[in-house]
Amino acid sequence: DIVDAIMREIAFGPMVLHPTGVNLTAANELELLMRYDPSSTVGTLFGLLSDVLACPCADYGNPFHITLVRGVHFRSEDAKSGYFDKVTAVVGRWQDAFSDGVVFGDGGVDLYANREEILKHYPPTLESGVQADPGRLREMR
Repeated sequence: DIVDAIMREIAFGPMVLHPTGVNLTAANELELLMRYDPSSTVGTLFGLLSDVLACPCADYGNPFHITLVRGVHFRSEDAKSGYFDKVTAVVGRWQDAFSDGVVFGDGGVDLYANREEILKHYPPTLESGVQADPGRLREMR
């Protein structure tokens, strides 16, 4: 698999993300949303992979989120509003406590077969940053 071969050629540090809020999708999935600094390890790696894999996407939506629960339904709009008031306060405390961001697990990257099945985990191999030869990676396609 080309993605696996390319990922094995890239050295990177732990991914640091910043929690920004909780979202309820149109499919009734509750997500913890994250942001990243484009010049950070995750931003650099994301940009490298987009370039090397020649992804034509101009908008990725929000690729950095954790699905907390699927099939969420609130008893009422008041219950929904109350929940989001509480969770917004919790995320605010997380933002204060982790102003430099959060490393989930070992800070590595997972390659998924689908929304639930992890095919491969790539742990960080550097203390920070990204090291790769983009030209060589493009030749691997």
